[in-house]
Amino acid sequence: MTSRQVGCGSRTVAFRRWATRLAALGFGAAVLLSSGCSVGDPATGGADSHHVRLALSVPPSSLDACDSHQAANGAILIGNITEALTNLDVTTGKVSPGLATQWTETSPTTWQFTLRQGTKFHDGQAFNAEAAASWFKRLIDPNVGCYNNSSVLNNNVVSATVVDDNTVQIDLKEPDRILPIRLSFIDIGAPSKDPSKKATEPIGTGPFKFVSWSPGSNFEVTRNDEYWGEKPQVDGVTYLFRAESSVRAAMATTHEVDIATAIGPQDADMPGAVSYPVSESMYLRSDLTVAPVNDIRVRKAMNYAVDRQKFIDNVYRGHGTPASDIVIPTVTGYNPAVKWDYEPDKARELIAEAGAAGTNVKAPIQIVTERDYRGSNGSEAADTLSAMFNAVGLNTHVVTVEDTQTAMTAPEAQSTEAVEVLYAHGNSYGDALISWVGKLGCDGPQSRLCDKKFDDLLAAAGSATGEDRKAKLQAASQYIYDNVVPFVYVAGMEDTMVIANPNLHYTPNAGTNDKLVLAEMTFGGSQGS
Repeated sequence: MTSRQVGCGSRTVAFRRWATRLAALGFGAAVLLSSGCSVGDPATGGADSHHVRLALSVPPSSLDACDSHQAANGAILIGNITEALTNLDVTTGKVSPGLATQWTETSPTTWQFTLRQGTKFHDGQAFNAEAAASWFKRLIDPNVGCYNNSSVLNNNVVSATVVDDNTVQIDLKEPDRILPIRLSFIDIGAPSKDPSKKATEPIGTGPFKFVSWSPGSNFEVTRNDEYWGEKPQVDGVTYLFRAESSVRAAMATTHEVDIATAIGPQDADMPGAVSYPVSESMYLRSDLTVAPVNDIRVRKAMNYAVDRQKFIDNVYRGHGTPASDIVIPTVTGYNPAVKWDYEPDKARELIAEAGAAGTNVKAPIQIVTERDYRGSNGSEAADTLSAMFNAVGLNTHVVTVEDTQTAMTAPEAQSTEAVEVLYAHGNSYGDALISWVGKLGCDGPQSRLCDKKFDDLLAAAGSATGEDRKAKLQAASQYIYDNVVPFVYVAGMEDTMVIANPNLHYTPNAGTNDKLVLAEMTFGGSQGS
């Protein structure tokens, strides 16, 4: 194996610290300590290699493009193997052509998309109107169970039909003025012989092709040299999946990987670390049916009980901002008038009022979390929130589960205890309607609410544009704040990734967690030079 020096001089002390940690984790890195330099293999991210090794925390749950927006799937699929009709710049909110070159709203419920000509899927099949129409037909088929249909399209597409070889028409149940934004998250896969089955080997039109998948271990792609667009500098990627943040950080330190993602706050100051705001907010989804959380006064009290800045400082070492909504301030519809401050005395008053009215305010409440959730240490995030709730007189305790995604989408378990699920929601679309329909609408896949007036407010916003849309969405936000309070809002999140290869350039942004676009990575010189 050819080796190279990458970590000498001023980085020796930092390297020794991280190599020691790696050795403590059982990776046998102590042999590297005597040199003070790290060892890299050019075949896996060396100085002259454009093959990137990338450590992720969670493997994909599905390799089918119709599930691309679910959990960790997008980081691998979206914009890499598969592509969408449109592209959204999350920093500007502007929509640009993707597999479609132009689009027209021909009626309130009809859109036509002109497709990019001469494009082929990785298996040689032509991308045309017939392929696009068949994909949307599959996407909306309830027997296939595509996540993107409910979570992104809100089950609103009725049909997709061929107008001509290069034009596809999409018909909707209800008007949707932001359909081009939604479609930027609807990646398209190649037609298959059995469209009823989920793909296990993804085939798209993107700049990278699927090579192999060892479930739970690694996933590999290679550059598609017949790609219709600009050729990426990255020639291939090996994704490695390691659940522990400390392990991913140590892999970056010893240059076992070029990039390590989702690094915990305890490692946010290590060499090569880059922290950045993301479009995610952490919150607790409240059980609206079981006492004491079925009482809106208790739900309001829980919001007043949270010292958000203290939570961020103690759990995430200052990486984050206090949140009063599940969408961040840059999202259309965010209402700055909706604000939850830390007021523990008001929380106690509301709990006392609820108790006097007959609510059993001492009934137990489960705070459900995953271990190490969003880079926290063990159950520290949930423990901290639980302590704040108990300090104002509630009776909460922490329950750790393997996957809170199941708790968010499955019906509430038959339990005598109220449930608060700790979760993080990301909105890279830049429009609050998508978040609120999915989380709070009568037909939302993660909703435990059906409020007709709120749904009517969302419908009115959905048919509006510009400042009118913004005002209508803010009215919906105010209604939820005044009348429902379905969540306990905690923090706007930051993430940290480590770019260990000094020759690799990549700037993370608010959409990085949804799609980690390999074509945005370049090589040459030092990061930031």
